[in-house]
Amino acid sequence: MTRTPRPSGVALTTDSALQDFISSLVGRADSHRFWMIFLDEFQRPMRDIMPVDGLPDRPEADDAERMVPMFCGCYDVLDAHAMVLVIERRGQRAVTDDDRLWARTLHAGAALAGVELRALLLAHSTGVRWLALDDYLL
Repeated sequence: MTRTPRPSGVALTTDSALQDFISSLVGRADSHRFWMIFLDEFQRPMRDIMPVDGLPDRPEADDAERMVPMFCGCYDVLDAHAMVLVIERRGQRAVTDDDRLWARTLHAGAALAGVELRALLLAHSTGVRWLALDDYLL
């Protein structure tokens, strides 16, 4: 896990505030991974942020189930109240088929783990964009 300074008392209660925070934290993509960011009961980012490196281009069929212990373990140890997931990959802003597959897999893993998924975002080569349910749950 990576420890980052937490903005003192800054609650990320709006989508815009959350996206700005992710933009400052992750920035433009330089690798292929996903990030787990945990929020406390006041929607403030917790200090423990976990980048997960080495993502393949496409998820395997059982990846959602394999993520459950990791999601539950981090969530429980940190006593988090919500989680934000960020897919990081080089490339353009447009959502690709592989992005959709990863977003569905991460979404399903969070649901299976019973953790509250606050948001899914995509960090790409030129910035960060929000992934709405319509972008990946077709």
